[in-house]
Amino acid sequence: MTLTTELSDPGAIFQVRRNALDLPHRDEKEGYRMATTNKDIEALRKDVEALKKEFKSMASDSGNLLETARSQLEAKAEELMESIKSAGSSAIEQGEEVLHKAEEKIAEKPLTSVLVTLGIGVALGWLLRRKMS
Repeated sequence: MTLTTELSDPGAIFQVRRNALDLPHRDEKEGYRMATTNKDIEALRKDVEALKKEFKSMASDSGNLLETARSQLEAKAEELMESIKSAGSSAIEQGEEVLHKAEEKIAEKPLTSVLVTLGIGVALGWLLRRKMS
């Protein structure tokens, strides 16, 4: 485009000015591009702020969720430990009861207890000797 063409065509003059000053040009459909760009930038800023708030909310929700799960797991672990302790105590009590009954039987019939013990010892000795031979 030559300078004479630019001066005779009003659109060309506007193009020259826009290029020289780097100003936004008027678009018939969109209005000033600068204005829509500023609106778009402002909308993006608002969206970014909304996303930041949402991420913070999600992070605190996940933290609360993890804390709740942790406390539930700790409660279940405590229940399990109590049931294990209870089962262990019960087994110890039953073992002591059986031992006490055996002591009572031995005290009631000492001769029978000695003969039974002797018989068991002989049987085990015989089985072990046979196995070794």
